[in-house]
This record gives sequence, structure tokens and C-alpha cells, in this order.
Amino acid sequence: MATRAEAEKQASLPRRRLSAAERRASILDAAATVFAERGYEAARIDEIAAAGGVSKALIYEHFPSKRELYAEIFTSGADESLSRVAAAAEPGLDGLALLDAALGAFLDFVAERPDIWRVMTQDVVDPTIVALDQTMRRKAVAAIAEMVGSDPAARELKLERRELLRQAEMIHGATLAMVNWWLENPSAKRDDVATSLMSFLWLGLERTRQGERYAGPSTGAGRIA
Repeated sequence: MATRAEAEKQASLPRRRLSAAERRASILDAAATVFAERGYEAARIDEIAAAGGVSKALIYEHFPSKRELYAEIFTSGADESLSRVAAAAEPGLDGLALLDAALGAFLDFVAERPDIWRVMTQDVVDPTIVALDQTMRRKAVAAIAEMVGSDPAARELKLERRELLRQAEMIHGATLAMVNWWLENPSAKRDDVATSLMSFLWLGLERTRQGERYAGPSTGAGRIA
């Protein structure tokens, strides 16, 4: 434990000035917290400045507007999540291990960056942000389709790009819904969430690849062909 003399000496030392990159990162962290709590429309730059311990003028030195600040958080978060998933989906993994690794990496991202995820999934009416959301969504679905297509079983079946994209859309939608439920129910364990998601996705994908198809209603109940 530091003595009083040591504490006074430490307090007297000049504080290290943050670099521009460090200051920018600090602003982004504060903004993510405010946006996650208040939403894009309600959040104000002076609230973000207060949360980051900086002036509004300093924020505007780094970001021309609230829109650019929000877009930076959204884009960097989406890129980080995709990078984590891509790193986990090692070449040569089979379908089950591939999906398990990818989902695990994504769940870890959400667990470690909940504010970023909340920013990424907010309902925003700003046309620029809506367009950005659509662009990043297409990017995510394309990445999932590529991952599914890299599975040896998928290559053997010679699945068309259209089918891969359909499967990717279902994986993307189910995963987002489950993750958002998890954030609303934080007592749920990460591994239990992963197991539920894997059971839902993998069993459906595997049975579909084996040729099973829903054949429509028959005598009042659905049947599998």
C-alpha cells in the first residue's frame, strides 16, 4: 500500500497527455455508453462530453456530428464482430465445429461489448444510419454464407449461392433474436444460450442437408418429406 509521501509524489507528477488516437477511443467509449442508455435520437453531445470528461469542442474536433460519431461506433463494432467470427472459423473445420466456433466468438463479442451491441441494434430513423445498417447487414449475411459454404459437407452438396444466402439469413436472424433475448435476460448463462442456439440452428441445417423438407399441411398437421 502506497505511503502518504508516495501518494503525494504521484499526485504531483504531470499527467501523461493522451494521444489523438487514445482520446478518440475514449470519446467513442463514452458515446457508446450514452447511446446505449439514451438511444441515438435522445442522446446529446453535451451528455457524451460529460461522460467522457471532455468538452463538446474536443468531440467536434474528432467527429463533425453526432451522426458521424454514431456511425463510427456502429461500423467499428460490426467490423470487430465479423473479424472475431472469421478468426474463429478456421479452415478445415467441419460444419458442427465451424458453427459452434463462429457462434461462440460472436457471443463472446456481445458479452464483452454489450454497449456496442446495443448501439448496433437500436431502431434509428436517420436515413444515413438506416443505409449503414442495411449495408453492414448485407456484409454480415454474405460473410455467414461464405462460412457455411466453406463447410466440406456444403461443398460436397454443391449448394448454390442462393441457397447459401437463404441459410445465412436464417442463421443471422435467429442469432440476433437470441442475443437480444440474452441481453434482456442477463441471468441466462452464456453456455446455455450457445447450446440453445446451436441446437436450433444445427439440427435444422443438418436435416435440411440430408434432404428433409417441410411438405406443407396434411390432415391438419405439417409433415416432413
